[in-house]
Amino acid sequence: MSEKVPNSVLEGLRKALDPTPVGIVRELVRAGYEAYIVGGAIRDLLLGKTPKDYDISTSATPEQVRAVFGRRRCHVIGRRFRLAHVYGGGELYEVSTFRRQPNEQERQGRKHDDGPMIWNDNCFGTLEDDAKRRDFTVNALYFDVTGHRGVTDFSG
Repeated sequence: MSEKVPNSVLEGLRKALDPTPVGIVRELVRAGYEAYIVGGAIRDLLLGKTPKDYDISTSATPEQVRAVFGRRRCHVIGRRFRLAHVYGGGELYEVSTFRRQPNEQERQGRKHDDGPMIWNDNCFGTLEDDAKRRDFTVNALYFDVTGHRGVTDFSG
């Protein structure tokens, strides 16, 4: 499932992180949800670059994210693919809920469903389900900034 990243590399990553998205992750974890910094930001940090943005993935639904941060700091956007936008430090951070591919019964009745196309993007799932759905393997990197899991790489 995941490769072990040396502790010295993890400490370097933690020091290089922007404190605002780390704070968002911490607030979600304090509220009882899983939350990770994901994707390109992790790639950039591993390459020694400054990430242009940070994406966060969580077990919390968009409405639960809004309950944690309040209506002033969080807006739920999208119709088909709902996300939470959390404002912090003058920046906007995209927080997505772990998602899974709908099962056959959930997909039934869609006359234009061609198989791989996902019509209902709000089927919430687990961390592992979410990793399977990501478009690029680098997007399946999850950094646990509050715990001891380190970087989880589901694609190798």
